[in-house]
Formats: sequence, structure tokens, C-alpha cells
Amino acid sequence: MMRQQDLAPRRCTRRFALKGLGAATALGLTGALNSCAEQPESLAMVDDLDGAALEGSLRGELIPEFDELTLRLVDEWQSQRNASLDVEISLDWKAAALQIAERRQGADIVEVHNNQPHVLSDRLVDVSELAEWVGESMGGWTSVARDTCVVDGIWRAVPWSATRHCLVIRADALDAVSPAVPDSYEDLLEVAESLHDAGLPPVGLTMSDVGPSDSSALAYSMVWAFGGQELSENGRVAIDSAHTLAALTYFKDLSRVNADGALSWGHPDNNAAFLAGRISVTQNPSSIYVKALDEDVALAREMRHVPLPQGPAGRFQLPEINSLGIFRHSPDAEAASDFIEFVMRRSVLIDRAEKSLAFHAPLVIGLDDDPQMPWRTDLNLAGLSSGSAEGRMPGWPLPPSLEAGLVYQNASIVNMFNAVGSGLMTPREALATGAEELRRVYET
Repeated sequence: MMRQQDLAPRRCTRRFALKGLGAATALGLTGALNSCAEQPESLAMVDDLDGAALEGSLRGELIPEFDELTLRLVDEWQSQRNASLDVEISLDWKAAALQIAERRQGADIVEVHNNQPHVLSDRLVDVSELAEWVGESMGGWTSVARDTCVVDGIWRAVPWSATRHCLVIRADALDAVSPAVPDSYEDLLEVAESLHDAGLPPVGLTMSDVGPSDSSALAYSMVWAFGGQELSENGRVAIDSAHTLAALTYFKDLSRVNADGALSWGHPDNNAAFLAGRISVTQNPSSIYVKALDEDVALAREMRHVPLPQGPAGRFQLPEINSLGIFRHSPDAEAASDFIEFVMRRSVLIDRAEKSLAFHAPLVIGLDDDPQMPWRTDLNLAGLSSGSAEGRMPGWPLPPSLEAGLVYQNASIVNMFNAVGSGLMTPREALATGAEELRRVYET
């Protein structure tokens, strides 16, 4: 249970001050936490947390071993800190964050996704000092990490990991129809048509609001690769451009040879289709590979992870950024900060990347070329190494915003491509509908 006693600020035993707690006074806090007088030389120099009791809401995974990694970290923190963390790990962690924020009670520590630090900025504590220290200690944050978590100059969450998307391919199938893996979207269309004509397992690309992470990764990346963007530099909706129309027209052509039913697939469906041999190419992070190594080593040997294709404007991607924040309603934000510091250690970030085979990749620049990173030790994962440099957030070229987060949650970009791919709308009709949806969010 969440501790209800000791509502006044605790003595500051950690290295970081937490700011912006004024809105929590109505919940019992009588003032902001004071800065720590000294900075310990290492994380081993930690005062007892005196039985602090916290609740947490963290991301759940389709692969149980990933959840076990998280639970082991929780157990280590509890045993070393004389504290407890009652954590809920859920596949619906994104919705859970919104619900907890609306209720203003529940989890102290929350794992948030992509633009959620912007959507929930008024409910999250200022963790700037902690975030800056973590970044500086490991070579600095990538630009996409800052874009995701910094709201009006204030860090509202600490970036924990990036889940980078790529094309996952069966090399044996592609070898039968193409001399090289697809590098451009035109290459991908040629491969898809060749697989279809040869009667081989087809390309299976998801584009559904029930599979938002995989589908959004492809939809946004395709808009950017063809030169489209949601907004102009002056903040007006600019999605209805010739560039976005070209991307939608391309997807209409690609959908003719996409796997049957792929446009309605949810998160696990393309994984299952690939593992069953029903498709040869999909967009995904490394989770299919993790399952294949456990269940079908022969298939795993044939798998390759290559960067998402480039288009006329370049190669870009929308990674899944998973960050840790502290709700303002927490009666013990100091202990919550300690947990976040604990799991942001270099050894933890490397261990999570290694054991998840890059599904949980760190966002600090100093670890990208670390020899222990999975894309350095396993050439089948090489295509995941460039994700940070190419990463953008919804709302680009402007900084992420509440409105951009709402457009993402509404799946407006995904739905444009789905309408075209399914034949419900022409590219121009889908573009007009999408532009109108964006204007209702950004300009009203």
C-alpha cells in the first residue's frame, strides 16, 4: 500500500532536488524538497530510506523475460534501500498513466510513453537535476530523448530506454527474389511485388489503431521520408502537402501486395505471422528475434534487422521512448527519485539492452558505441544501431507538444494510411480527412 503518514517533506538524503511540487500541497505536502548538501561519489553511498512504501505503474511486455528483468530491479532496490515498491506491470501501461493522472491518486512512479511527458506535464514533478546528471555522466542525451521529456525547459521524466523499429526480414526468402535487402521505399515495393509474384510469404506491414506502436512507427517515418510534416515552422497544420500525398499514394501501391489482414493486426499479430512463416518482412523491434532464438533457432539464423527505408527526403524513424516520471500526488517523491536513479545506472542500462537484445536500448550517447551493445555483438541486430540519430517525435519540426501527443493518441496519421491501404478512401480523401482532424487539435 502507498504510505499515507509522514506527509511533510522527508529529510533530503539523495543527491537531487525535486522541483515544481507546489500543486501537490493540496494533497498534504507543505513545501518543496530541499537540495542535498553533498553529492555522493557513487550510488553505493545511500542513506536508508526508512521503510518508504511506493507504488509504480510500469510497462509490460509480450515477452515474459522482459518483465522479469524489471521485477528483479524492483527486488534489488527494495532490498538495498529498506523500502518497498508495489509495482503493476501492464500491457496497458500507456492508458494506465493517463488514468492515474486523471484520478490524481495511485502510482508514485510511472513509466510514460513517447509524448506523454508533454500530455501529463502538469501532473509530473520536475526531475531536471536528476535527468541532467544522468545524461552528463554517460556522454549526454540524444536529441530525441530531450525532445521527448523536456517540456518548456523542464525535464518531466527521465528517458529510460528506446525501442527502435526496423524492417525484420527473412534472408532466405529475400535471397530468392532480390540480390540485396531493401534500402529505399522503392526497393521495398519491388521486394513486396517479387515475393507476391513468386508465391512466397509476403510482406506483412501493420497499419492499425489497435497496433499503434508498430503502425505509428511506420506511418510517421513514411510521412517524414517522403518530405511531409504535421506542422509548418509557424505552427500551422501542413500535413496536406504533395509530400504526404506521395507517401499515401505509395502506400496504396504497397498495400496491393501486403499480407491479407495485415492492416488490422494488433501488436502480437505480425510477430506471430512471422514466426509461423506466413510473412517474410514486417516492421518491428527485436522482439520477434528474441522469440525465434528461444523457439526456432533455424529461423533466427535467417533473420536480419535492417533500418527502415529511406525516401526522397531521407531516412527517419519514430522510436518508442519509455521514460520514468514521478506524479505530483506522490507523498514520497524523494524515494521515487531514488528508484529512478537506481535503475538509470550504466550497468543497468547495458544489462537491459543485452538481455532484451536491444529492445530496451539506452538513450545516452556514450553507450551507443559500447562494445557490449547487442548491435555490436550480434550482426543480425546491426540495423538497430542507427535509430537514435534518426529519431523524431510527433509534431516535428516543432518540439513535441500536448497537441502532438493527442494526435498520436488519436492515431490520426495511422488512420490516413489505413484508409488508403484498405481502399476506404483515395489518397486525396484520406489526406483531407487527416488534415481536418489535425486542425481540430492544433488550431481550435
